[in-house]
Amino acid sequence: MIFDYPSPRTHRRHHPGGYRRYESYRPWLRDDFCFRCVYCLKRETWGTTTGEFDLDHFSPQSVSTNRTLDYLNLVYSCHRCNLVKSGHPIQQFPVRAVWWAEVLFFCF
Repeated sequence: MIFDYPSPRTHRRHHPGGYRRYESYRPWLRDDFCFRCVYCLKRETWGTTTGEFDLDHFSPQSVSTNRTLDYLNLVYSCHRCNLVKSGHPIQQFPVRAVWWAEVLFFCF
C-alpha cells in the first residue's frame, strides 16, 4: 500500500479530553478525519460507523502505555489498514507519505 496524499494539510479541529474509554472519542475522530481512513483515505459510507472503521493508536499501546487515552495519539482508520499496521510503530507501516505525527490529516 503506497499512497500520495493530497494537499492541503490541515490541523485537527477538536481536542476533547476526560473520557475513560478511547472508543468515546469516535464521533470526534470521525469529524477530524473527514470520515476517512488516515492511511488509505477510504471514505466511510453512510451509516457505517463501526465494524468497518477502527480507532487506531498512532503510537501503539504496547509502546506508549501512558497515551492510551490521549486524543492526539488516536487516528481514524479502516479495519484493513489497522490490521496491517497492527501493533507496529508507524515507521514499520508500509506507507510512503505518512506526514502525520499528531496533527496532520486530509479533507477533500
